[in-house]
Amino acid sequence: MLAEIVENKPINKVLYSLWVKVEEAYKLPLPGQFFLLYIDNVFLGRPLTPVDVSKTHIRFIYIVKGRGTLYLSGLTEGKIRIEGPFGKGIVPEKDKILLIAGGVGIAPLIYLMRFHESKHTDLLYGVKNVSELLSESEYMYYLNNSLIITEDGSKGKKGLVTHYIKEEDYDEFFVCGPLGMLKTIQQMDFKKPVYLFLEDMMGCAQGLCNGCAVKSVNGGYIRTCIKGPVFETREIIL
Repeated sequence: MLAEIVENKPINKVLYSLWVKVEEAYKLPLPGQFFLLYIDNVFLGRPLTPVDVSKTHIRFIYIVKGRGTLYLSGLTEGKIRIEGPFGKGIVPEKDKILLIAGGVGIAPLIYLMRFHESKHTDLLYGVKNVSELLSESEYMYYLNNSLIITEDGSKGKKGLVTHYIKEEDYDEFFVCGPLGMLKTIQQMDFKKPVYLFLEDMMGCAQGLCNGCAVKSVNGGYIRTCIKGPVFETREIIL
């Protein structure tokens, strides 16, 4: 489907906010599902998870990582092709949940907050320094409590988000962030459900190219674009 760029601008040192208006009906995504955005002069679509959606508009928060997103960040008008949503999403089932975000991993977790009606939603949000933080106004409405952690101590607590997780206080955990953070959390051997939102590059989103495969605990590989990108931590090997 075609989408018109309504707004595309930087919101801090590393993050951009993109609003598009879609020209045809689409299926509203669940948390964790993603869209492919096709950009001129770039062969593969770029997978982005929504932060906000309606029947006519979709908002994405993204970080510039390579040629595709760099080109995207310079677009302020015109139309782009969007396909999706792809993958399998998830909705919290328990009452007390903890969201654990690293960097741009905050984006899909903001969307997930809207699906949890309980007032017992807490957030651990970690970045390298204060210049990379998303404004608290983007997410505090949906939360009971939040804790900001910066690696250099420029705001909130100093260190890594993994230093501040208390498993005994929650029933479910939802995690999105850099691979190193996900691996550390997986090694912590939680006794309660922990769901990892993977940020893999999705080549086709149809399970054909196998470019997003991740190791399964049962042997072999699982295609993230079909079976994920959300996995219970005991399903996969990072």
